[in-house]
Amino acid sequence: MKEGWEVKKLGDVCEIKSGKSIQASYIKEDDGISPYKCYGGNGIRGYVDSYTHEGVYPIIGRVGALCGNIHLANGKFNATEHALIVDIKDEDVNVYWMVYNLKHLDLRKIAKGVAQPVISAGEVMKVYINVPTLKEQSRIVEELDQLSNIIEKKRQQLSELDNLAQSIFYDMFGDPVTNEKGWEVKKLGDIAYIGLGFTHTPEYVDEGIPFLSVKDITKGEICWDKIKFVSKKEYESAPRGAKPNKGDILFCRVGTMGKPVIIKTDKPFCTFVSLGYLHLLNNEIVNVYVKYWMLSYAFDIQVEANVKGLAIKNLNTGWLKTFNIQIPPLDLQQLFAQKIEAIEKEKELIKQSIKETEELFNSRMDYYFG
Repeated sequence: MKEGWEVKKLGDVCEIKSGKSIQASYIKEDDGISPYKCYGGNGIRGYVDSYTHEGVYPIIGRVGALCGNIHLANGKFNATEHALIVDIKDEDVNVYWMVYNLKHLDLRKIAKGVAQPVISAGEVMKVYINVPTLKEQSRIVEELDQLSNIIEKKRQQLSELDNLAQSIFYDMFGDPVTNEKGWEVKKLGDIAYIGLGFTHTPEYVDEGIPFLSVKDITKGEICWDKIKFVSKKEYESAPRGAKPNKGDILFCRVGTMGKPVIIKTDKPFCTFVSLGYLHLLNNEIVNVYVKYWMLSYAFDIQVEANVKGLAIKNLNTGWLKTFNIQIPPLDLQQLFAQKIEAIEKEKELIKQSIKETEELFNSRMDYYFG
């Protein structure tokens, strides 16, 4: 215990209130008609015509996968039954300090139930916290806010670089829908082999060959942190369509379709049917160009034309083969790839800086709230 800090229950300094059930039809999108924010377990859910709270309050997600989510509500707002409102009664507790504290507590640990875990207000109020002086709380908030702002600004830089890359694509190749520059047009199936992963769920092992599904593609990258594994025997018996290679373009077939990722590893892995990949068939096409064509609205339009009205939407191989793709001159594609490579190098530096700042942030969180 740090000098001058006190051990208290959350119930000693806060009143925890449950939100109220609100009919979904009463919750509107931001249409300018309903003036008050409505918070659920995952932040702002929409807007409603009346409010129940006014001020600044931490909000705790209390049901299912949203258990333990922490958000900050402010102004005049309402909250659904999926949220707990933290009403601080102690004048010596800084609301912004409380938000950081709640985030560190990981309240999912006190959730009850398996199929549908729920956090109760009563259990939250029993949780013990270490409370420093109000002056120290303000200093902690200032330090953590500074680190959070640095991280957010760097993430904005990444977003701006992504926008720049897409802008360069349109500047160099024109509108891919109207094909204003008159490039040769081919069918995707003529320039690429389209692979699809396992159509059955394989037997998983603790260690072996990585097995990826759509959940492992996040923010335009492969996330290797929570992947599953299959045996070497299972991998070797898998069809070609489940075994992409370095340089191939991995993409999502379900959910948010597309999200192309160029494979940069030469280590073997295999995929579930929720992922597909493009293996280019000749040297006249650059994978970086194809990736950004898949990120353009020319690709989106063709996807929507095929999946429109389907109850279960996925990218079918037969449809993909018929997609039209413009083929600019190879030297222009290569120049584009060089520009993208320079952007990617800059992004890697920013990502490393974000990682280091996040590590410092987490270290300070542990120091103050651990």
